[in-house]
Amino acid sequence: MSVVAYCVEHGASRRHPSPPVRQFVAALVMLGLAGSAWGADMYKEQTAIPMSHVQAIDLHVSAGDVHLVQGTQAGSAWLRYTVKRMGTNASAPVPHVSNGVGAIDVNVDGGNGSEIDAELVVPAGTRVAITSAGGNIDIGSVTGDKEVNLTAGDVKVAVGDLYRDIDAATRIGDIHSAKGLSTAAQQNVGMTGKSMTMRGPGHYSLRVRVAVGDVYLNQ
Repeated sequence: MSVVAYCVEHGASRRHPSPPVRQFVAALVMLGLAGSAWGADMYKEQTAIPMSHVQAIDLHVSAGDVHLVQGTQAGSAWLRYTVKRMGTNASAPVPHVSNGVGAIDVNVDGGNGSEIDAELVVPAGTRVAITSAGGNIDIGSVTGDKEVNLTAGDVKVAVGDLYRDIDAATRIGDIHSAKGLSTAAQQNVGMTGKSMTMRGPGHYSLRVRVAVGDVYLNQ
Protein backbone atom coordinates (compact mmCIF):
# COMPACT_ATOMS: atom_id res chain seq x y z
CA MET A 1 0.00 0.00 0.00
CA SER A 2 1.34 3.45 -0.88
CA VAL A 3 1.96 6.12 1.76
CA VAL A 4 -0.89 8.22 0.41
CA ALA A 5 -3.31 5.29 0.42
CA TYR A 6 -2.30 4.44 4.00
CA CYS A 7 -2.86 8.00 5.14
CA VAL A 8 -6.28 8.23 3.52
CA GLU A 9 -7.38 4.88 4.89
CA HIS A 10 -6.30 5.74 8.43
CA GLY A 11 -7.72 9.24 8.45
CA ALA A 12 -4.38 11.03 8.29
CA SER A 13 -5.54 13.35 5.50
CA ARG A 14 -8.10 15.17 7.65
CA ARG A 15 -8.04 18.97 7.76
CA HIS A 16 -6.72 19.24 11.34
CA PRO A 17 -4.91 16.08 12.40
CA SER A 18 -3.43 15.93 15.86
CA PRO A 19 0.32 16.65 16.27
CA PRO A 20 1.20 12.97 16.82
CA VAL A 21 -0.67 12.09 13.63
CA ARG A 22 1.12 14.85 11.70
CA GLN A 23 4.49 13.58 12.93
CA PHE A 24 3.57 10.01 12.03
CA VAL A 25 2.44 11.02 8.56
CA ALA A 26 5.62 13.04 8.00
CA ALA A 27 7.71 10.04 9.00
CA LEU A 28 5.77 7.81 6.61
CA VAL A 29 6.30 10.25 3.76
CA MET A 30 10.03 10.43 4.40
CA LEU A 31 10.30 6.67 4.60
CA GLY A 32 8.29 6.32 1.42
CA LEU A 33 10.53 8.75 -0.48
CA ALA A 34 13.78 7.42 0.88
CA GLY A 35 12.81 3.79 0.55
CA SER A 36 11.09 3.76 -2.83
CA ALA A 37 13.89 1.74 -4.39
CA TRP A 38 13.76 -0.75 -1.52
CA GLY A 39 10.01 -1.12 -1.97
CA ALA A 40 10.41 -1.77 -5.69
CA ASP A 41 13.01 -4.46 -5.08
CA MET A 42 10.92 -5.96 -2.29
CA TYR A 43 7.82 -6.51 -4.39
CA LYS A 44 9.18 -7.27 -7.84
CA GLU A 45 10.34 -10.80 -8.35
CA GLN A 46 11.46 -13.14 -11.13
CA THR A 47 11.51 -16.91 -10.93
CA ALA A 48 13.05 -19.31 -13.44
CA ILE A 49 10.97 -22.39 -14.30
CA PRO A 50 13.09 -25.25 -15.67
CA MET A 51 11.30 -27.27 -18.33
CA SER A 52 13.71 -30.04 -19.19
CA HIS A 53 11.30 -32.97 -18.76
CA VAL A 54 7.88 -31.58 -19.72
CA GLN A 55 6.48 -28.87 -21.97
CA ALA A 56 3.47 -27.89 -19.88
CA ILE A 57 2.77 -25.39 -17.07
CA ASP A 58 -0.21 -25.14 -14.72
CA LEU A 59 -0.27 -21.65 -13.20
CA HIS A 60 -2.46 -20.94 -10.17
CA VAL A 61 -2.83 -17.32 -9.00
CA SER A 62 -4.84 -16.27 -5.96
CA ALA A 63 -5.79 -12.88 -7.43
CA GLY A 64 -4.36 -10.44 -9.95
CA ASP A 65 -3.68 -9.92 -13.63
CA VAL A 66 -1.80 -12.50 -15.70
CA HIS A 67 -0.04 -11.86 -19.02
CA LEU A 68 1.13 -14.80 -21.11
CA VAL A 69 3.85 -14.13 -23.66
CA GLN A 70 6.12 -16.28 -25.80
CA GLY A 71 9.83 -16.23 -25.11
CA THR A 72 12.76 -16.99 -27.34
CA GLN A 73 14.72 -19.36 -25.09
CA ALA A 74 13.85 -23.04 -25.51
CA GLY A 75 13.63 -25.23 -22.43
CA SER A 76 13.17 -22.40 -19.96
CA ALA A 77 10.23 -20.34 -18.71
CA TRP A 78 10.08 -17.27 -16.49
CA LEU A 79 7.54 -15.87 -14.09
CA ARG A 80 7.85 -12.17 -13.40
CA TYR A 81 5.43 -10.54 -11.00
CA THR A 82 4.80 -7.35 -9.07
CA VAL A 83 2.76 -7.13 -5.89
CA LYS A 84 0.04 -4.53 -6.48
CA ARG A 85 -1.67 -4.86 -3.11
CA MET A 86 -0.93 -6.59 0.17
CA GLY A 87 -3.86 -8.04 2.06
CA THR A 88 -4.40 -8.01 5.80
CA ASN A 89 -1.94 -10.33 7.51
CA ALA A 90 -0.72 -11.42 4.07
CA SER A 91 2.87 -12.25 3.33
CA ALA A 92 4.64 -11.37 0.10
CA PRO A 93 3.69 -13.93 -2.57
CA VAL A 94 6.33 -16.56 -3.23
CA PRO A 95 5.95 -18.86 -6.25
CA HIS A 96 5.96 -22.55 -5.39
CA VAL A 97 7.20 -24.65 -8.31
CA SER A 98 6.69 -28.40 -8.25
CA ASN A 99 6.47 -31.31 -10.64
CA GLY A 100 2.81 -32.17 -11.14
CA VAL A 101 1.18 -34.91 -13.17
CA GLY A 102 2.21 -34.21 -16.75
CA ALA A 103 2.96 -30.56 -16.04
CA ILE A 104 4.96 -28.16 -13.89
CA ASP A 105 2.76 -26.65 -11.17
CA VAL A 106 3.38 -22.99 -10.33
CA ASN A 107 1.37 -21.56 -7.43
CA VAL A 108 1.46 -17.88 -6.45
CA ASP A 109 -0.60 -17.12 -3.34
CA GLY A 110 0.08 -14.06 -1.21
CA GLY A 111 -2.73 -14.67 1.25
CA ASN A 112 -6.20 -13.24 1.60
CA GLY A 113 -6.59 -9.81 -0.01
CA SER A 114 -3.28 -9.70 -1.92
CA GLU A 115 -3.11 -8.90 -5.63
CA ILE A 116 -0.30 -9.32 -8.15
CA ASP A 117 0.52 -8.48 -11.74
CA ALA A 118 2.19 -11.53 -13.27
CA GLU A 119 3.89 -12.18 -16.59
CA LEU A 120 4.52 -15.77 -17.61
CA VAL A 121 7.08 -16.17 -20.40
CA VAL A 122 7.06 -19.62 -22.00
CA PRO A 123 8.86 -21.35 -24.89
CA ALA A 124 7.01 -21.94 -28.14
CA GLY A 125 4.60 -24.87 -28.08
CA THR A 126 4.13 -24.94 -24.29
CA ARG A 127 0.78 -26.15 -23.01
CA VAL A 128 -0.43 -23.63 -20.45
CA ALA A 129 -3.32 -23.83 -17.98
CA ILE A 130 -4.14 -20.72 -15.92
CA THR A 131 -6.45 -20.71 -12.90
CA SER A 132 -7.27 -17.49 -11.04
CA ALA A 133 -9.90 -16.35 -8.57
CA GLY A 134 -9.97 -12.79 -9.85
CA GLY A 135 -8.22 -10.47 -12.29
CA ASN A 136 -7.75 -10.08 -16.01
CA ILE A 137 -5.91 -12.63 -18.15
CA ASP A 138 -4.20 -11.53 -21.36
CA ILE A 139 -2.84 -14.23 -23.70
CA GLY A 140 -0.63 -13.02 -26.50
CA SER A 141 0.30 -14.75 -29.73
CA VAL A 142 1.69 -17.85 -28.04
CA THR A 143 1.79 -21.29 -29.63
CA GLY A 144 0.55 -24.30 -27.67
CA ASP A 145 -2.71 -25.50 -26.11
CA LYS A 146 -4.35 -23.17 -23.56
CA GLU A 147 -6.88 -23.62 -20.79
CA VAL A 148 -8.18 -20.74 -18.65
CA ASN A 149 -10.41 -20.97 -15.58
CA LEU A 150 -11.29 -17.58 -14.11
CA THR A 151 -13.80 -16.76 -11.38
CA ALA A 152 -14.11 -13.01 -11.97
CA GLY A 153 -12.49 -10.85 -14.64
CA ASP A 154 -11.96 -10.62 -18.39
CA VAL A 155 -9.98 -12.90 -20.67
CA LYS A 156 -8.33 -11.59 -23.84
CA VAL A 157 -6.75 -13.97 -26.33
CA ALA A 158 -4.83 -13.19 -29.51
CA VAL A 159 -6.37 -15.97 -31.57
CA GLY A 160 -4.97 -15.26 -35.03
CA ASP A 161 -4.58 -18.53 -36.95
CA LEU A 162 -3.17 -20.48 -33.99
CA TYR A 163 -6.12 -22.61 -32.90
CA ARG A 164 -7.88 -25.62 -34.33
CA ASP A 165 -10.54 -25.83 -31.59
CA ILE A 166 -11.94 -22.89 -29.62
CA ASP A 167 -14.33 -23.52 -26.72
CA ALA A 168 -15.24 -20.44 -24.65
CA ALA A 169 -18.01 -19.80 -22.13
CA THR A 170 -19.00 -17.24 -19.49
CA ARG A 171 -21.86 -17.61 -17.03
CA ILE A 172 -22.37 -13.87 -16.55
CA GLY A 173 -20.86 -11.86 -19.38
CA ASP A 174 -20.36 -11.81 -23.12
CA ILE A 175 -18.04 -13.18 -25.80
CA HIS A 176 -16.57 -10.66 -28.20
CA SER A 177 -15.27 -12.07 -31.49
CA ALA A 178 -12.93 -10.12 -33.72
CA LYS A 179 -13.86 -9.43 -37.29
CA GLY A 180 -13.14 -12.52 -39.34
CA LEU A 181 -14.10 -14.94 -36.56
CA SER A 182 -17.45 -16.67 -36.84
CA THR A 183 -20.09 -15.53 -34.37
CA ALA A 184 -22.68 -18.05 -35.57
CA ALA A 185 -21.41 -20.61 -33.08
CA GLN A 186 -22.38 -18.43 -30.09
CA GLN A 187 -25.17 -19.61 -27.83
CA ASN A 188 -26.86 -18.11 -24.81
CA VAL A 189 -26.10 -19.62 -21.42
CA GLY A 190 -29.09 -19.02 -19.18
CA MET A 191 -30.18 -15.39 -18.98
CA THR A 192 -26.79 -13.75 -18.63
CA GLY A 193 -24.07 -15.85 -20.25
CA LYS A 194 -22.67 -16.92 -23.59
CA SER A 195 -20.79 -19.88 -24.99
CA MET A 196 -19.04 -20.47 -28.29
CA THR A 197 -17.35 -23.38 -30.00
CA MET A 198 -15.66 -23.16 -33.36
CA ARG A 199 -12.88 -24.62 -35.45
CA GLY A 200 -10.03 -22.68 -36.94
CA PRO A 201 -7.09 -23.24 -39.28
CA GLY A 202 -4.49 -23.70 -36.55
CA HIS A 203 -3.01 -26.64 -34.64
CA TYR A 204 -3.82 -25.92 -31.00
CA SER A 205 -6.82 -25.97 -28.66
CA LEU A 206 -8.19 -23.09 -26.58
CA ARG A 207 -10.62 -23.61 -23.71
CA VAL A 208 -11.85 -20.64 -21.62
CA ARG A 209 -14.25 -20.77 -18.68
CA VAL A 210 -15.27 -17.55 -16.88
CA ALA A 211 -17.83 -17.29 -14.09
CA VAL A 212 -18.28 -13.50 -14.17
CA GLY A 213 -16.65 -11.49 -16.95
CA ASP A 214 -16.19 -11.17 -20.70
CA VAL A 215 -14.12 -13.12 -23.21
CA TYR A 216 -12.38 -11.28 -26.05
CA LEU A 217 -11.13 -13.31 -29.01
CA ASN A 218 -8.86 -11.00 -30.99
CA GLN A 219 -7.07 -11.48 -34.28
